[in-house]
Amino acid sequence: MFIAPLWGAAVGIATIILPYSIFNLSAESAFELLGAGLGVTIACTHLLLDALTQAGVYLGRRRRIAIAHMSYDNPGLNFAFVVLGLLLLAVALF
Repeated sequence: MFIAPLWGAAVGIATIILPYSIFNLSAESAFELLGAGLGVTIACTHLLLDALTQAGVYLGRRRRIAIAHMSYDNPGLNFAFVVLGLLLLAVALF
């Protein structure tokens, strides 16, 4: 199980809460959740992009996942990237 999204959320919350507590500013919980959500998104994106490299990412302690080592005619992987591309296009347009 990847713990990078948890670290991303922690960094996002720390980035939002620490400056506001130091300067005695009021922050709404929606703003804090936005920071945590951005941290999780950045961590997951970083893991995906690392998985695209030759070195890949660790799944557990000993197993590596590298999408670069998979075949280009893999229908499941191609379908997943088509769906990911459509989702990113929908997010960008709406």
